[in-house]
Amino acid sequence: MATGRRVGLIASVPATMHDSEYYLKLAAEEAGTVVEPRLCLADDLIPVMRSEGQAGLERHLEREVLNLAPYVDVVLLTQFSFAAALAHLQKVSPVPVLSAPHSSARALKRLLS
Repeated sequence: MATGRRVGLIASVPATMHDSEYYLKLAAEEAGTVVEPRLCLADDLIPVMRSEGQAGLERHLEREVLNLAPYVDVVLLTQFSFAAALAHLQKVSPVPVLSAPHSSARALKRLLS
């Protein structure tokens, strides 16, 4: 939330989108702020990953990120299956791109330190 209030969420599964939006709003509430989620349900991404591999997934995620970028301050990749695309997306996106799996791993590392 330090990067802005308008947060784009990308998921390929409705349940993941629902959970991600819920926990994002909860975290914002706990931080005493408000976020404005913009949801992108890209249900074609898993089939793309299976048929076109990592390169296809990155291309399709790039398209989704670039479509969201004019409307958000930051984009959050909500699924572990998208985590490998993070470095590519950070290079091509005009707004910061974060990965829930990477953020979770950093938080766990802090807890264990």
